[in-house]
Amino acid sequence: MLNFLIEAQHMDQELDLPQSSTTSQQFLPMLLAAFFILHVALALWMPGAHTKFMLGDRAHDRLAKVQAVLNAPPDAGPLAVMAAQGSPGDYMFLLPAYAAAGPDGVILQSIVLYLAALACLYWLTRDTFGPASAKAATILYALLPATIFHPHAFVSETISNPLLIIGSYALAQILRRDGNIWTWTAVAGLLIGIVTFSRHVYILLPLIAAALAWYYVSPVSRGRAVAASLIGLGYLPAILWTAIALMAPTASQSPASAGGLGANLQARAERVALIAGVPPPQAIVEQQREGLEGATMTITPKQFTAFVAAHPLAYARSIVSDAVNILGNPGMAMVAGRYLGLFDLNEKSEEDLSRWRKIRDEHGMIAVAHELWQTSASALIINAAGMVAWISVIGLALLGAIKAWRTPAIVDRPVCVMLMGLFVYVIAFNSVVAGYTRWDHRSGVEFVIAIFAAYAVASGVLSQLLEYVTRRDRSAQ
Repeated sequence: MLNFLIEAQHMDQELDLPQSSTTSQQFLPMLLAAFFILHVALALWMPGAHTKFMLGDRAHDRLAKVQAVLNAPPDAGPLAVMAAQGSPGDYMFLLPAYAAAGPDGVILQSIVLYLAALACLYWLTRDTFGPASAKAATILYALLPATIFHPHAFVSETISNPLLIIGSYALAQILRRDGNIWTWTAVAGLLIGIVTFSRHVYILLPLIAAALAWYYVSPVSRGRAVAASLIGLGYLPAILWTAIALMAPTASQSPASAGGLGANLQARAERVALIAGVPPPQAIVEQQREGLEGATMTITPKQFTAFVAAHPLAYARSIVSDAVNILGNPGMAMVAGRYLGLFDLNEKSEEDLSRWRKIRDEHGMIAVAHELWQTSASALIINAAGMVAWISVIGLALLGAIKAWRTPAIVDRPVCVMLMGLFVYVIAFNSVVAGYTRWDHRSGVEFVIAIFAAYAVASGVLSQLLEYVTRRDRSAQ
C-alpha cells in the first residue's frame, strides 16, 4: 500500500502540475499527522474503547466467526471453518490484524487504511477540481461521523470504504490518462475486487467500472481490454474463494445470514406489514448456529414479490422513510451518543435500537423528534444541529455537481461521471436491496458528497447563488 502511494505521488509530479505554495505542499502531511494523532488518542484513551469497538452492526457475529477460525480444531483447520461459515468477505480482511493484536490491531489497520484513503481523496480532488477543493474536501471527509467512528469499530466498512476511495483514484487515472494504464488497471481491479468481496452491495461495481473504461478509454480495442481486465480482477477474490471453498475438507454450508438477501427481504416485509397494519409473510426460521447469529428469519423472493404487490403503497412509504434516513440522518445518534457518550438514548436492547425506525416508518420524522425530546433533550439538540449541517452539505454537493456537469472544459467529464454514478448506484442499490437503510449505508460514497460540496465553495458557485438571492431581495424591496 505504501509503495503504491509513493508511486502515485511520483506519477503526479511527472504531470508537471502547477506548483503550490509551501503551506499548500505541507497541507496533506499535516492533515494526515493530525488524523493519525487524533485516532490513536481515541483508541488509547477513549473510555471503554474495546466495548465500543463492538458497536457496529453484526460485530458480535463477526467476532464469533473470527474466533471460530482462530480456534479451529487441528483435524479441520481454518479453511474448513471458513467454508462452513459461508462467505468470509466481511471478516477475512480483519482477521490477520485481530489475530496479531486483537481490537487494537484492527483499529491500527483501519487508521492506516484511512490515512491512505485521505491521501488519495486529496489527489483525486486536486487533479479534477483543483487544490482549493482538495483541501476543503479532505478536511470535510475527515470530520464526518462515519470517518470518525468506523476506524474504531469492528465493521467491514473499515475495509470497503477506504479501499473504495483508493480504487476510485486508480480508476480515475485510467479514465484520464494514456501512460501507465495497465498499472492503474491492476490496482483499480484488485481493490474493486476486495471491496466487492467485503460488502456485497458493491456486487455490480466491477461492471460499472468496466462500462466506464469501455466508453472513455481510447482506442476502442484498449478500452475493451481494460474493461475485461476490470471485470476479471473485480470478481477474482470471489472466484478464488469459491474455488477454495469447493476444495476445502468441509463443504460450504452457505448458512443464512442476517445480512443476506432472504433476511433483508424479511426485514423489509415486516416493515411493510407494520405500515400496512397486516400480518407479515410466514418466515422461514433457519437453523440456529452455535455462537454466531443464532436463528435467522428469511423469506423467499417469490414471497416478497407477492407481498409487495399486495401492499404497494406501504412498500413505497418504507422506501421514502429510508430515503429520508439515508440522506438526512447525520449519524449523531451513533457517534455523538453511543460512541462519544455526549447523550444517552437509554438503549438496552435490539428493540430499543430499532424503535426509531419503527416510529419513523409509522409516524414520520416529527414523531422521531418528539420521542428524542422525551428521551434526551440534548440528543434532540445535537441531532437537529447535525441534521441542519448535513443537509447543508448535501445542498452544497448538489450545487457542486451541477456546476461540474455544466463546465466539462474545467472538470474532467469521465471522472465527474464516475463520481456521480458511484453515488447514485450505492444509494439506489441499498434502498432496493437492504431491509432497512442506516446512515452508515451511505458512508461508502460520502467522499463523493464531500468532493462536490467542496467544489461548490471553491468554485464560487455558492457565492454566486447568495449574490443572486440578495440581488433579488433588493429588487423586491
